[in-house]
Amino acid sequence: VLILRNPIDRAYSNWKMVYATPKSTDSFLKNVKREIILHQTLGLTSAPTFDYYVKNQSDTFGAIPRSLRHRSCRDLISATERTVNQQRKLMCGYLGRGMYAQQIFNWLEHFELNKSLLIVNYDDFSANQTAVVQRITAFVGASAHEYDDSVLNTTFEPVQGLQKRSTTRGMGELMRRYLQTFYQPYNDELADLLGEEWRNVWRE
Repeated sequence: VLILRNPIDRAYSNWKMVYATPKSTDSFLKNVKREIILHQTLGLTSAPTFDYYVKNQSDTFGAIPRSLRHRSCRDLISATERTVNQQRKLMCGYLGRGMYAQQIFNWLEHFELNKSLLIVNYDDFSANQTAVVQRITAFVGASAHEYDDSVLNTTFEPVQGLQKRSTTRGMGELMRRYLQTFYQPYNDELADLLGEEWRNVWRE
């Protein structure tokens, strides 16, 4: 069972989780810039740098190169000579994990969609957790269960002891627009793979 979140929100949430630790000093912008350059180096994206985007405000970044469709950073990096540090940055990057189609393509070679693999939109789960959990229960063949809505809809507080840090190093409106355009071809590829119900589910 996979739950897919808007890749922009997933990346930003991932960064906030890391940034909550005292050792982290990088801004979200710095991390995105670094990862875009690495993806460009591997030929995974035709997106311009963020600085170029700010100057030109282009709303189209181009399609994913056909030869690289369904290829992940991990696939390509294993075929290139890169330092361990570069590998860690790319494979554990904030953006790469949101390129869902490249990862799910490999899963579909072993699991049949909606038979042995269920993929759920995080927005659906957030809107109606009880219904989605019941759907998952039925999918895995478990007995029907009456779930307590008050438990499923619990809002969890940050772990005690984490420092409350300023979010001024986070994502601005321009960065969000940039990432919306950056992810569009990957989101389109996901819809091509999973079906039209996934088309433009995260378009803002």
